[in-house]
Formats: sequence, structure tokens, C-alpha cells
Amino acid sequence: MSESSDEEFVGFSQNEVDAAAQRYNQRLQQIGIGELDAVESENEFSDENEPLVDESGDCPAEADGWHDDFNYYERGLPHLFLPRGNTGPTTVIEPNKEPVDFFSLLCCTNAILQYIIQETDRYANKQIHEHPDENKSPWVTQTAEEMKAFLGLCFLMGINVKPDIKSYWTTDVMLETPYIGKVMKRDHFMQIMSYIHFSNSEQAPHSQVIPIIQLYTKLNC
Repeated sequence: MSESSDEEFVGFSQNEVDAAAQRYNQRLQQIGIGELDAVESENEFSDENEPLVDESGDCPAEADGWHDDFNYYERGLPHLFLPRGNTGPTTVIEPNKEPVDFFSLLCCTNAILQYIIQETDRYANKQIHEHPDENKSPWVTQTAEEMKAFLGLCFLMGINVKPDIKSYWTTDVMLETPYIGKVMKRDHFMQIMSYIHFSNSEQAPHSQVIPIIQLYTKLNC
């Protein structure tokens, strides 16, 4: 209806509602979802003598507070995914835990950390084999503690920003951060940085994310 019309809008007719429901189901079939269960389209106010609430002020028990057309016009699309079990966290973190404990629980479990080490080692060995003259330092598979130290330094560098990576190991009194050198030597950090991988780059792009997704779906948190 045009906005310039002086005629007051009083609602859609039953034929218009039925036509909209038919178009809605056709669209569901086109996108492969399937048709919603048919419901009787009755006006919820058809019986003026039927109370909308009982004496206690609640909706009648048999109505559950919803009218018959709720599935079509308020809820929208039906639920496509149903939980297989109880949802929500299953691990309770004690009050004295640190932020790193939450990070280890939700983002960087031992399984995920080992996967990163595995893919980094795979890529490093491939590069060393293909370009032996470009790798001056021997490569040694990283331990979990070394990889945690590397990732921790990456986070720290995002907070304490310097002109370039090598500046974090400088002895210049204006720029030095002694803590960095105590955690990891510069050449060791730079070697990991050059090889760090989170997936198998030899696979197709869509296949590279499958293992990490599977690891996250197994998180018991």
C-alpha cells in the first residue's frame, strides 16, 4: 500500500496469508530445506468469547501461549541443527586460575599444539630438502614448551611494538627488552617464524581446515 494513501491498514486477508505461506514453502523446497508441517490457519481471535488468559493471568495451558501460525510468521526457518547432548561448558575453571589457563582450555589445547608442531615440522623439512643452501641452521622439531614460548612472544610483541622483530633482541638501552632474550634466542625465534604452519599447505584449501576443525569440535570445555 502506498505511503501516500489515507486509507488505514487493517491487516492482510486470509487469502494473502495463505499465498504468502505457499511462496514460503516453495522457497524452502528450492533451497533444499523442505516444507514446514502444514498448520491450520485460523484467526486466533475468531472466538471473541474465548479468553486469552485464564483467571490467574496466564495463557490457557492447552494454548501454551502461542498461536497456530507461530511457526510460519514469527519463528521463521525451522531449526536446522539440533544439539546431540547437553550444551554449554563442561569444565569448571577454579577462581585462582590465570588467563593462560582459559587460553589453553579453549584455544590451544595439547592436541592443537601438537598439530601445529606437526605441520610446522612437515613444512620445515620440505623447505630444507628443496632449498638446502638457504637453511644455515639445522632444524630440530620443536617441543610443546618451545612452541608455547614462541606463541607467547608473538602475543607480547603485539603489546610491546617495536620497529622490527630483531629490535626485540637489541642491547640498545633505548629499545632493549631483556625478558625476550631470556625466553628464546633470536635465531631460534626467527627460524620458527620462517617455518610456522597451521595446516598442510600441500593439500587443497578446503581440506587444510578440516583437521583443525575436527580438533576444535572435540574440545571438552
